Formats: sequence, structure tokens, C-alpha cells
Amino acid sequence: MSISQGNGHILSINANKSIQAQRENTQKYEKELQNIVKELKKENIDKSIDLAHYAKNIWVIGKIKEAKGISILAHPNWVYRDGKYHLHQAFYKEMLRSSQIDGIEVFGEEKIKEHNNMTHLTALQTKNKHKYLAPFANSDAHDSDHEIGERFTIVFAKEKSASGVIEAIKDGVACAVFKRENYEHQFIGKDALAQYVYFLIKEYYPRHSTLKSRLAKLYVDQLINGESFEKKIKTVKQKLEDHTNNFFAV
Repeated sequence: MSISQGNGHILSINANKSIQAQRENTQKYEKELQNIVKELKKENIDKSIDLAHYAKNIWVIGKIKEAKGISILAHPNWVYRDGKYHLHQAFYKEMLRSSQIDGIEVFGEEKIKEHNNMTHLTALQTKNKHKYLAPFANSDAHDSDHEIGERFTIVFAKEKSASGVIEAIKDGVACAVFKRENYEHQFIGKDALAQYVYFLIKEYYPRHSTLKSRLAKLYVDQLINGESFEKKIKTVKQKLEDHTNNFFAV
């Protein structure tokens, strides 16, 4: 979205078609924006909002929904280089109020000051006032020097499938995690989920990560050396399965 117009960034996840490509038919796009503006005029929206620009956000969100995807609002409190918010804050509040989006980034990239505690406050203040939005922690990894892995989101899906993950996000059963120095973590999510994630990070993931790393090294060694390590790979896979079953088997 345009920086100068303050429309911000909206992520499209699991949509079955490109949202950007639908803008290429300029005439159709402009007509749809005009129709959205007409509908917005019927609603009780903050008078400071420029409906012509705000309609672009609603158009994007609508197209994501049409494509069976979910929309995540990224870094809503990111202050851009000119000292202005990348997303007009009136737009932000209205999108929260209208519950058009499915999730919101609460931890972003500290390197360029996307991380902003105001996001945490807004998430806490609106979770009982409006629709509860799934919290996200994004690495925003444009390249290899963007603190990959320091922020992540754990989603509690009922099944290992794209549809299962999407439904979990819609239901808000996700927890955003920010891994700080000295093994300290910050959590944003429903209390019970945050406590469970803390337990997993402390008790489950250390062993899980070690086994995963060992498995990855075996695959790489097998590829480089041109010989089979299937017996060792099978052993590590079994240990990984046993470890997981100790925590999650019914």
C-alpha cells in the first residue's frame, strides 16, 4: 500500500489467487473502490478518515476473503523514516472496530523500530471490546540479516493442514512470542495459551530442536557424501516421534 497515503501493509495468507494482480484492471478496480466508498458513507466512521484512501484497505481485505484467505495487519504502529506512522492510526482503529481483519502483528522487527509497545496496549484494550484478533510475531525477513527466529507465532491447530491452521487463526488460538536475550521471552496471547507456550518452550522445544538439527545434518551429510545414512535417520526420527508422543499423544 502507498506510504504517502498511510494505508499500511496487509498480509494475505492462504488466498487462492493473487490480490495484487486484481489491481491490474484499473477501470474495474476504481469502480469497486467507488462502490466501497458509497457503502462506507452509510456507516458511522471517524470524520478524519479519507474514505477514498481507506477504501483501498477494505478492498484488499474483501478480496482476500473472496479468495478464501485471511488478512493480517502488519506493524500497525511502525513509524516510517519521515517520522509519520506508516499506517494512519484512524485507519487502524477503524479496522479494529469493524473487525474486518483476522489477525494483527504485535511483535515486529526491532532493527527498524517496527516494534512498538502501543501495539501491545491496543491488542489488550480491544480484545474484549471488539472481535479478538490472533496475535502475530513476524521476523519480516527481507534478507538474511533480519533477526530470523527471534519472533515467531505458535498456532494451535486441531490438525496438520492449511485449513486447520487457518481455522485456528480465525478462532484466535495463537500466541506471539518474542525471544529476547538471556532466554527471556515475551508473550502476547490469551493467558492459558501463553502459559502453555511457556511450558512448551521450556520443556518440549529444546529436545525437539536438538533432534531436528541432528536430522537436518544427517540429510546434508548424506547428500554431500553420496552415501546412505538411512539407519541413523530412522533412529533420530523415532526419537523425535517418541519425544513428541510423550507430550501430545492421546
